[in-house]
Amino acid sequence: MNALDVFFPLSGCIVWSPQIVHGSIINMQFGEPHLLIREPVVPSPQNSRKVKLNLSRRRVFVVGQWQFCIQDAEWEISTDNYSANNNEKNIENVNQCLGELAGQILLSVYHDAEGNYMAFNFDMRGVIRVFFSENASDDADFWTLSIWNGNIISYRKDGVHIFKRENFSE
Repeated sequence: MNALDVFFPLSGCIVWSPQIVHGSIINMQFGEPHLLIREPVVPSPQNSRKVKLNLSRRRVFVVGQWQFCIQDAEWEISTDNYSANNNEKNIENVNQCLGELAGQILLSVYHDAEGNYMAFNFDMRGVIRVFFSENASDDADFWTLSIWNGNIISYRKDGVHIFKRENFSE
């Protein structure tokens, strides 16, 4: 399976809720919304009070059929009125750019032969370009695509796709 095969089902889907989640990591949703529910977990005694409180609660997440996360990568996003990249210091500019990307339909995905670059093209001229970070280790995730049923596909610098199943219920 190659990267283009992975993204084929997203072609024609609207991107929604694109956001920076931590540092320069971008997360975005595609397809119909679903609820993911994490039941409470019994924390270990050495966990902090904050962790114990968090684990003791049921957590509910609204996610798309597909959740795309750009991780250990450099990225550029351009829309009609904004452009931003992973080195952007002005978070408001990044948020405006992502806000303008929201609601656009994914038309195509390009992946270079060497596997170092991808481009996502949208119907209202939005473009996301993703490059492997020079500093990323070979086992760092370039991107992950999570499917609402818990399966996760990761693409790494060494080209390996990893399929995992998380413990969530719908």
